[in-house]
Amino acid sequence: MRTRYDLSRSPAQNRSPGDRDPDDDVGTAIYPPGWKNEMGDVYDAPEDQMHFSLSPFFWAPDSRAVVFADANQKQNFVVFIAFDESGGATASVYPFPASLECDDPTAAANGQKAQPNGLRSVEILPRQGADRSMFIGFEADGCIPKPVQLHSDSFKPARTEARVVLPPTHKAKVIQ
Repeated sequence: MRTRYDLSRSPAQNRSPGDRDPDDDVGTAIYPPGWKNEMGDVYDAPEDQMHFSLSPFFWAPDSRAVVFADANQKQNFVVFIAFDESGGATASVYPFPASLECDDPTAAANGQKAQPNGLRSVEILPRQGADRSMFIGFEADGCIPKPVQLHSDSFKPARTEARVVLPPTHKAKVIQ
C-alpha cells in the first residue's frame, strides 16, 4: 500500500493536525483500490482480500512512477503506479506470465522455462508522451529468465476491491 508522505519532513510533520497517535498510518492509500488506512484494513480481513508483497519498490528516476510485485489468493501481479503533476496517482496491474524464457541459451534450447515468483530488478525509462517503458527482471524458479519489456499501456486499471473487514476477535488465554 503506498501513502503520500513527504520524505523531507519528519514523521510528526507528516501527520494531520490533531493526530498524535504514533500507531496511526499517515497518508492516503492508493493500492489496492478500495482500501483505506483504517484499523482492520490489513488485520482480520478475509483471506480472499489479503495482499502480499513479492518485491521491494522500484522507483522511476523522476519519482513519478513506482513498480512492485503484489499477490492475492488468486494471482501474482506487477503493480505500476503513476503520479501526475497534481499529486494524483493511478494504480494499474499486469498479471505475472505463466512462464518465461530462460536467459541461459542451453536451458532455453532444452525447453526449460522459468516460473516467475517475484521481481528481481526493474528499470523504468523516461516517459515518451503518455507511455512508460520498463524492463522487468523476474525472480523465478527453474532458471533466470530473460528480462521482459512492458509498456504502461500493457497494464490494466487496478480493480476496486469490496472491503469486508471482520470484527477483531479479542480472545486471550491467561497462562499462569
